[in-house]
Amino acid sequence: MFSPLTPLDWKRRAVKYYPNKTAVIDGEKEFTYKEFGNRADRLSASLMEAGITEGDHVAVMLPNTHYMLECFYGICQLGAVMVPLNYRLSGKELEYIINHSDAKMLIVDEEFARPIEEIGDRLSLEEIIVVSVEGQKTSLTAIDYEGFLTKAPADVKLPEVQIDENRLLTLNYTSGTTSNPKGVMLTHRSNYFNAANFMHHMRVEHDDVYLHTLPMFHANGWGGVWAITAAGGTHVCLRKVDSSFILDLFETRKITLLCGAPTVVNMLVNDPRAREVTMATNPRMGTAGSPPAAALIHKAQDILGLNMIHVYGLTETSPFILYCEWKKEFNTKSPDEQAAIKARQGIELTRLQWRNQGYPSGRGRSTVERRRTR
Repeated sequence: MFSPLTPLDWKRRAVKYYPNKTAVIDGEKEFTYKEFGNRADRLSASLMEAGITEGDHVAVMLPNTHYMLECFYGICQLGAVMVPLNYRLSGKELEYIINHSDAKMLIVDEEFARPIEEIGDRLSLEEIIVVSVEGQKTSLTAIDYEGFLTKAPADVKLPEVQIDENRLLTLNYTSGTTSNPKGVMLTHRSNYFNAANFMHHMRVEHDDVYLHTLPMFHANGWGGVWAITAAGGTHVCLRKVDSSFILDLFETRKITLLCGAPTVVNMLVNDPRAREVTMATNPRMGTAGSPPAAALIHKAQDILGLNMIHVYGLTETSPFILYCEWKKEFNTKSPDEQAAIKARQGIELTRLQWRNQGYPSGRGRSTVERRRTR
């Protein structure tokens, strides 16, 4: 029996088995898995009503909010492709990516709409959806996100879409360090394995409360947007990285898991309240992006009680290529020795077989598809 590997099925499972469990916390708003699943389904139905079909590309430029999570599921379960955008990029870079990706629609946060206002007449979009933000205003000719969802009935039933695990799920652009940004084609299968790797190496459990400090647009949050749902854990959204607010969430939301670059770790340990915060948990924190110093890891574990997990990866391959494999024998070592070990990674996760895959339009996209082998 063959069953396509796709992380989208984990939403169905979570709604089935954990309908009344808190799925998403975003500020004062909370959604159960049933409510979250319904909002994602209503987004799908509204996109269909707007003409989005299987294979179409929808660009999304949102911070770490429940709207962003809804887009990962609502767009992709139609067989459409999500193009997550880095809202920190310049208008010139966004213009290139949006047009290069063949996006038909853009869903954008009102706070970050200014670059789109400047390049709007040069974009090949058919429609723009704006997520309204209190205190913000945009001149874009767009449809309000919540109003857009009302196109679908509350008890929406979606048509069944036959998923091919080798079809595109997300199109993730890397930074254009040496030239224009490159589009990385991540399939349903590769997203599934990225999420499975996240679950295994971050030791995700059903009772985890995961704080989205890592941008969801970055390699799909390393797979965290899927992995937490797979376990039936709780997503805690974080619109902006603010060390004091994160420390508050450690206390009030009892965070058990998060990820972030060493810069974020440094912000946390150097916050004036770091030594005063009352931690009911000892959160596991995955870090990558640049090598964390052993001294920083020591501070994070000593001051905040974080259990640091050092990994290495790339959008073009996998968020988890190499990792620091922790062994029980290390537990007897001194804190300094443990930190020195955790400052290194290099244990191979998997073998990677590379294959360049051309794009049907022949427009010369730079793409990589990953195949895992035994």
